[in-house]
Amino acid sequence: MNVYLYSLLALLGSFSSLSIAAVNIPLDSAVFARDREVGSTTNWKASTDSQVVWARCSYEVRSTGSVNGPLVPGFSDVYQTNNPGIGVRFRATSWDAASVQRTLPFDVSGIGASCSPNADVGKNMRATAQLVIVGPVSSGTITTFPAANVTYRDKKTRGVMDIKISTVPTIKASTCDVGGNIDVKMPDIGLNRLTEVGSNAGRTPFNIGMNCDPSISVHMVITDAQNPGNIGNVLTLSSDSEATGVGYQILRENSPINFGPSSSIAGALNQFKVVSSTGSTGGRYIIPFSIQYQRTASSRPGTGTANANAVFTMSYQ
Repeated sequence: MNVYLYSLLALLGSFSSLSIAAVNIPLDSAVFARDREVGSTTNWKASTDSQVVWARCSYEVRSTGSVNGPLVPGFSDVYQTNNPGIGVRFRATSWDAASVQRTLPFDVSGIGASCSPNADVGKNMRATAQLVIVGPVSSGTITTFPAANVTYRDKKTRGVMDIKISTVPTIKASTCDVGGNIDVKMPDIGLNRLTEVGSNAGRTPFNIGMNCDPSISVHMVITDAQNPGNIGNVLTLSSDSEATGVGYQILRENSPINFGPSSSIAGALNQFKVVSSTGSTGGRYIIPFSIQYQRTASSRPGTGTANANAVFTMSYQ
């Protein structure tokens, strides 16, 4: 009988395996002024956990961060949510600079911290996220966020960090409640009080009252309802007026207001501030104005009724 002996060569070594983990970011609910400037953000919110990735020190590691979702038009790093006025931005650590975070998307390579050649080293990878205003804010909950991840590779894939928003943040759009139309009864005046072009008479005070949410500043644009393209400071008489050669000026702090478009966008033409800040409690605010006649024609004005309409648009920033 022949006996055959086989030798078994055991190859023992250590090489770190693929790690896959999710890091969770608990984004907080937020209160935004409805018309706050596009690009405004919440503070960065950090993940509650981290992903440990191992690789060989002598190997260059490529870190690729990506977001699986549509970009907000006009932004290179802000992605859409189900709230059309709110986007999300992500940051995460790359292998070459684990002590800082880069904004996604990114694709970078580097060896990072030095250590013994051919030794394995592990690094903690983390992520953060923030909400970004990308348009007019509407109240509601954000239930849909894009998926994001970072992949770390040397000669093979070493780790995948999935980034997830672990909460359903509620968004409140702060505004003011303005009650109804405002009718201003102007006094009857004689033409002898309007002696020349640009002369004024009959100044009459009126107020705009409003109840406001906390922590917003309030701006306003007044629009000439008869002539919306009017950017001067004399309000056009409506078509049912009998008088001619006169108009109205609306004044704030004794200065005539220039009219502008009916727009709540921050920085709209001839927009002006009426409340610097509603503070931490908000409440009731009374905004004083006045209105006066102004003669607009060099020829003698025509007598009769003088009616006009203006529209005021609030912007909450």
